[in-house]
Amino acid sequence: MHSFSGYKTEYEGDIPNELVTRDYNRFTLALGKLKIPDEALRPGVNVDIEVVATRSLGIRSAKQTISWQGAIRKPR
Repeated sequence: MHSFSGYKTEYEGDIPNELVTRDYNRFTLALGKLKIPDEALRPGVNVDIEVVATRSLGIRSAKQTISWQGAIRKPR
C-alpha cells in the first residue's frame, strides 16, 4: 500500500509461506493474519492492497502486480 491520499502503509514485506495456500493455479493469501493493527482492519475502512508476485521456473522469473481497492466488509 502507498502513503498517498490519506492512505498509510500498515504492512510491507514478504508474506510468510504459512499464510499462502495453493489449489492448482489458484493462490489464497491469508492477509488478515498479517501483523496489522486492529484499527486498520475495522469494517468500513478503505484499503488499497498491492501484491507483487514473482513466478519462477529454473533461471527464468516474471513479476505480476495485483492491485485492489475497496472497503473492509463486516464478517459474515
